[in-house]
Amino acid sequence: MREAPRALQLVAAAAALLCSAAAGDAAPLRPAPSAPAAAQWAVEGDLRRLERTVREHARGASVDTAELRERLAALRFLEGPLARRLETSLCTMVGAAHARGSDADEVRLLALLREVLHSRLVGPDGAAARQHLERGILLRPLTEPSEARAGAALVLAPVGKPDPRPVFAEDSTRTSLLAATGDPDPEVAGLALDALVGEPTARLSLARAALAELRASRQPAPRPFGSSPEPPPTRALERLARHEAIERAAAQTREGVPAPLEAPEAEAIHAALAAAWLQGEWRQASAAVRSATVVPALRAAGPLVEALDVWNRRSLVAPRGGGPTTGAVRVQGEIVAVLELHAGVALGPGPARWRSWLAALGRGETALVGTDPDATRAEFFGLPLQSGAVAFLLDASGSMASPMVAGGSAPTTAGTSRFRAAQRELLAALARSPEPIWFEVVLFESSARRYAAEPRLGTPEERERLAAWLAKQEPGGATRLGEGLSALWPPQPGTLRLATSPCDTVVVLCDGATVEDGADASAFLARGPGEDRVRFHALQIGMGPADAIETLARESGGLFLRIAQ
Repeated sequence: MREAPRALQLVAAAAALLCSAAAGDAAPLRPAPSAPAAAQWAVEGDLRRLERTVREHARGASVDTAELRERLAALRFLEGPLARRLETSLCTMVGAAHARGSDADEVRLLALLREVLHSRLVGPDGAAARQHLERGILLRPLTEPSEARAGAALVLAPVGKPDPRPVFAEDSTRTSLLAATGDPDPEVAGLALDALVGEPTARLSLARAALAELRASRQPAPRPFGSSPEPPPTRALERLARHEAIERAAAQTREGVPAPLEAPEAEAIHAALAAAWLQGEWRQASAAVRSATVVPALRAAGPLVEALDVWNRRSLVAPRGGGPTTGAVRVQGEIVAVLELHAGVALGPGPARWRSWLAALGRGETALVGTDPDATRAEFFGLPLQSGAVAFLLDASGSMASPMVAGGSAPTTAGTSRFRAAQRELLAALARSPEPIWFEVVLFESSARRYAAEPRLGTPEERERLAAWLAKQEPGGATRLGEGLSALWPPQPGTLRLATSPCDTVVVLCDGATVEDGADASAFLARGPGEDRVRFHALQIGMGPADAIETLARESGGLFLRIAQ
C-alpha cells in the first residue's frame, strides 16, 4: 500500500507532461512556480513572441499596430537584461519600418516604436537604455544587424528636425553619432549624419577629421615589399561633404541662406582639397572632387578648371606597357559635373571654355550660355559612361531571350530579345565615344563567358571582332552575378582580398533577381573593389526585385536605373 501514492504521483506527472506537450510548450518538469516567478515567465514568453514578430517583420510580414501597442504595454517598463533584449528588438523593427516608410502602416508602426523607445530613454531605466542604444547597438557593426543600428540612430536623433541647434540629452549621444558616421553601412552612416545637422560641435569634429585625413594622404606610410597598395583614406572627407550638403539644404529651410563652414580649419581644408584635385592618385582626386561642396562655389571654380586641364592631359598619357589610363577620364567627368552644377551651363570638358566663363564672371559680365557644340558622349541605354576603362557585365541567363516591349526606355529595340538589345547598345556605346574606350565584356549566367583576358581598346576593328563574338553567344542558364564578378575579380592567393581591376567603372545589366542578394554584394565590395573605388552602375530590364545590383550601385556611388518594359 505504501507504493500506491508514488505510482499516483508518477501518473500525475506524466499527464502534466503530456498536456504541456500538447499545448506546444514541452518544458522539463519543475515545481509549480511562485507568483513572482510565474509573472516573470509570462513576461519572457511575451518577449519571445515579440522577437518572433520582429523576425517576421524583417522578412516582409505586416504588423498590426494596435495589437503591438497592447503587447508593448506589458513590456515597456522592463529593466535589466530583458529590457536590453526589448530595446534591441524595437530598434531592429524601427530600422526595417524606416526602410519601408512609404507604406502608411509602416509609418504608423514607426511612430509607435519611436514613442515607446523615447519613453524608455527618459524613464527610470533611461541611463541604461541610452547606453545600450549607443554602445550596445549603434556602435556594434560587427555584431548587430544594419536594421538595428539604423533604428538606434533614428531614435537617438533629436526630435523636431530640422533645428538650427539640436539639443542632445547627453554628450555621449553626440559622440556616438559622430562615431557612427563611419559605419560601414552607408544607410546607417547617413542617418547618423542626418541626426547631427545643425550641431556646431559635430561640424567642427567632422572638419578636423577630414583635414587630418587629407594631410595623412599626402604622407603615405611605408608598406612591405610585394604587399597590395592601400587605398587613400577618403571616408572622413566624404562624411564632411555629405554633412555640408545636408547642412545647406537645412539652412535654406531655416534662414534662406546656407551657412558657410565655420571652423579654424576651413582655410586649410580648402587649400588641401585644391591640392588633392591636382595630385597624381586618381582615387583621392575623385573623392576630393566629389567633396567640392565644402568649398564655396566661386572659390572652387578656378582650382577646378586648373584640375580639369591637368586630368585632360593625364588621360592622354598611356601607362608603361600599354593598357588603360585608369581613373583619369572618370576624374575629368566628375570635375565637369561639379563645374556645370556651379555654373548652371554645360560647357563640356574643354578648359578653354571654362576659363572664358571665369573671365566673364571676373569682369562682371554675363557668363557664357549654351552647351559645348562638340560635346558627344558614350551612353549605354541612356547611362553616360564617364570613364576611359569600363567593364560590362551582361546577364546571359535564359530569361534574356524574352523580347523587349514597345514603349519602353529603348523603343528602337522593341521586338528584339533583351540579350540582343543589350549587345546592340553595348556596340553603339563604344562607337559613340569621342575617344576609343578601353573595355571588358563578361556574360554571366550559370557560368561566366569573357570576351578577352585583358581590356581591349574600342577601335573600329576591335568593335567588329566583339560584334562577331557576341553574335555567336546565346542566353541560357541561371542568373548568377557572382560568376561574372569572379571572372573580373579572382581571389588573390593567400589573402582575403580580391584582385584589382584595370577598369574604374563597371556597368551591370540584368533583367531580374540574381542568385546573390544585397549582403553578398556588400561582402564583395568589402574584399577590395569598394576600397579601390570601383564604381558600379546597374541597369535592370523590368520592375522586379534587384537587391544585389542595386546594392552594388548604391554602396559604390554609382547609378541604378530601370529600363521600363
